[in-house]
Amino acid sequence: MQSPFGCMAFHLPPTNLGNIMKKPCKATFKNQNCTRKSHANELCGLHDTQTRRHGHITSLHPNPQRAIAHLPAIQRFASRLAPGGVNEQCWEWQGHQDKDGYAWFHDSGKKQRGHRWAWVNLGEQPLNNGTEIDHICSNPCCVRPSHLQALTPTKHHTVSQQRKALLAAHGKDEWEWNAGNPKPLSIRELNFGIVNGLPVNLWGSEVDQVKIED
Repeated sequence: MQSPFGCMAFHLPPTNLGNIMKKPCKATFKNQNCTRKSHANELCGLHDTQTRRHGHITSLHPNPQRAIAHLPAIQRFASRLAPGGVNEQCWEWQGHQDKDGYAWFHDSGKKQRGHRWAWVNLGEQPLNNGTEIDHICSNPCCVRPSHLQALTPTKHHTVSQQRKALLAAHGKDEWEWNAGNPKPLSIRELNFGIVNGLPVNLWGSEVDQVKIED
């Protein structure tokens, strides 16, 4: 198109100045920042919805499971842990749990109990056929290897019954595992805890366990 001044005039496409002026979303989760543009309340649409529904940020990704699906199993496992339990010495599972509070974890296409996975892969302990893993800390969602012990089904049943009897007789505080911070079962457990900011203890401590009677 010819302009009145003898020069060619060009029509530029309309510019959405709103997108240019938008600030980054201010949401943070586990020391990571959201990279989306903000819409309302200085939050992106995803995190504005999370805040209105839950009162806080629940994840950075619309589908947290898909966001970490490509990571190695040990990194995916670590991303679902947080300190908890007595004196916050347990490694509590924040992912999928069954109705009894036990962790479920997928590795190599197989779904398995999280504490059994940790016993083998972090504690580097054998898991023979028929062996059951007992939670010394009495916290079913705990996957800290040094809070676990391998028992035969008979001994596991005996320990469970003794704990229930103590609970009924004395209350929770009497039978909970008060020490809670034993020596790691392996160097790998120690390194895993340090790297991921989880409670570990190089020297260990005395443990009040239920006595196992044959």
